Amino acid sequence: FRLDSSDAKLDFAPRGILTPAYLAIDDLTLESPATPSADFNGDLRVDGVDLTLWFASWTSPPVDAPSQSEGDANGDGRVDGWDFLQWQREFGLNSTSEIASFSVPEPGALAWLAPLGLITQRRPSRRRLQFN
Repeated sequence: FRLDSSDAKLDFAPRGILTPAYLAIDDLTLESPATPSADFNGDLRVDGVDLTLWFASWTSPPVDAPSQSEGDANGDGRVDGWDFLQWQREFGLNSTSEIASFSVPEPGALAWLAPLGLITQRRPSRRRLQFN
């Protein structure tokens, strides 16, 4: 993608200097939000149901390698107090609320920023007033 000043309707460069602008996008990766590690039942929410699942695994006989769905939030191979601490930290989180909290700037914002750039580039004149 290339944008030259000849493509634009207005030339904002000082003293008529043509300044081309380039935009390159490489290796664009879109990722889905991470599921909270204390979401033991996979419903994308950390709530009391997850605590119940953790408690059931914590009080039952130990399993050789418990999975996240069995209450192992930190992946250390045990269901213990560290997993409960992770549940406490993530309680109330859900993946959809994290998506809604991100703001994406709109391209129309550039139209509002261009006049601001012109105003900041304007320098006051240094004429002296002469009184006779």
